[in-house]
Amino acid sequence: PPAASPSVSPLPGPPTVPAPRPSPEPSSSPARGGHQHHAAGQPAAAVAADQFSLTSRFAALTGMSYDGIAAVPTSQGIEKMLKFTMTSLKLPGVVLTVTRGGRSFVTADSSMEFSGNVELYTTKISGNLGGVRVTFTSATPPAGLPANLTLTSVVAEQPFATADLLNAVGSRVSTG
Repeated sequence: PPAASPSVSPLPGPPTVPAPRPSPEPSSSPARGGHQHHAAGQPAAAVAADQFSLTSRFAALTGMSYDGIAAVPTSQGIEKMLKFTMTSLKLPGVVLTVTRGGRSFVTADSSMEFSGNVELYTTKISGNLGGVRVTFTSATPPAGLPANLTLTSVVAEQPFATADLLNAVGSRVSTG
């Protein structure tokens, strides 16, 4: 019998199996302000469809680029997600909550730092940027963001990240 394909956990971290990435194709959906949405490459493996959210005191994104909207395969079908790439991502005071079958699993870290070829996919990300609350989704994607930025009071829905290195300090896992 053929070997089963490994699955990827919804927790941030590198995928278990590298796979070729499709070439981005432009989307015909106009974004706000007359900008065109553009398609972004997918993660190397399917993303779990469990409900998960992340909060952090702030997110420091270094060498960041918004790459467009990715059609991300999940165990429940295709999900539209924003794709960001960067050289590093720092998240202090992280709480990641995963809900599966009505049960929540919470991972709290005093800090998480991703570095090297960081890719972040999310359906929604909110935070304070220069004192103004901003929210980005596939319907309201970001435009004109600087390569280095810090968002405070961050909330992300369905986040999935890959990187060459993840340093998580002070992890605590609980169920409820």
